[in-house]
Order: sequence, then structure tokens, then C-alpha cells
Amino acid sequence: MNQAAKLVSSAIVGADFQLVEVNGKMYPVKPPTINRVAGAVACLSGLALNDGATIKDILLVQENAREYARALSFMIQENYELTDELAKGTYDEVVDALEAAFNMVSARSFSIAASLTKSASALVARSLR
Repeated sequence: MNQAAKLVSSAIVGADFQLVEVNGKMYPVKPPTINRVAGAVACLSGLALNDGATIKDILLVQENAREYARALSFMIQENYELTDELAKGTYDEVVDALEAAFNMVSARSFSIAASLTKSASALVARSLR
């Protein structure tokens, strides 16, 4: 089966997820929607993150596991209810899980989403003038 067919069939049957482990418990992370990515990024927006080669490099600059746990909670179930539970995990567990969640977004998809966001922002700015 080619890769495209495998991805489509996995999505149809709900098998397109990744398991991450934090504090001895496994959590399923589905491919993030725009809403999930935006919610997770909102948690990280107040942190001073530097540029890095990978998502993990960027996350390792800060040691704010609480905000990372909050972002991970949003990536897992689109709310912050798991934050306290996830914050009990080690720093590395939370960072690794958050990296895995963000890595489920392909570079091409992210690039397209960023381009669409930029276009939408420009349209809104023009209409407000």
C-alpha cells in the first residue's frame, strides 16, 4: 500500500494518532487541527523562546514545564483539563511529548496554514482602514 493510501485509511478508521508517555501514563495525540495548534502556541507565546533547528531545540531554552504541560493538554484534548496531571511528569517527558505533537503537523501543511493566516490578517487590516 502506498503512503498516501495508508494515511487516508488510517484517518478514516481513527488510527492516525501517536501515543506519548508522561508520568507513566500514555496519552493519544491526534493530528492537530488549526485550533489545537493555535491554542498550544497561545500557551507558549508569553515565553521567551529562541530560534532553534528543531521544535525540541526551541522548547529546551525555557524550563517552564507548567506552560508546556498546558500546551500539551490543549494538543491532546483541546482544553486545559490535563495540565495539572501532565505537569507531574518530568520536564523531558513533557518536552518530548509536546515535540511529538507538533511534529504531527507536516512542514507543507504548516507553511500553507501560515500563508493563509498572513493573507487573512492582511484582509482584516485592509477592511479596518
